[in-house]
Amino acid sequence: MPCDEDRGRGSRPVAGLFEAARRFLASGVDMARLRVELLRVEAQEEIARLCGTLLFGTLALLFFTLATICASVLLVTALWDTHRLWALGGLALFHLLIAIVLVLALRRRATRRAPSSRRNAPVPRRRATDPPDSRW
Repeated sequence: MPCDEDRGRGSRPVAGLFEAARRFLASGVDMARLRVELLRVEAQEEIARLCGTLLFGTLALLFFTLATICASVLLVTALWDTHRLWALGGLALFHLLIAIVLVLALRRRATRRAPSSRRNAPVPRRRATDPPDSRW
């Protein structure tokens, strides 16, 4: 029959195992909290970047529109007596071309990845044929 001392020694490793498992789970929970916090910070930075881009884009569009209207009025006024229809047609074509270029640029920008997603891209591995100090 085992004595009380043997029971005490036998329960210590089990208690140590449970303590280690508890610490392991606690560190896992801490890592999950850290990941959620990093995700929150990344989302806030992305929202701030998008808001800044939207603000500057809107202001640029506003001032470009005002400049285009002023230039159009100036050109049509200057050519009113001689070639008013050609001036209006030329300006309409010019504005259409600008709109097409802007739509294409917007489409290209919409398909481009955000800077934070490029940051997590895998680092290329060195090949055996690369020189030791090459910067690929």
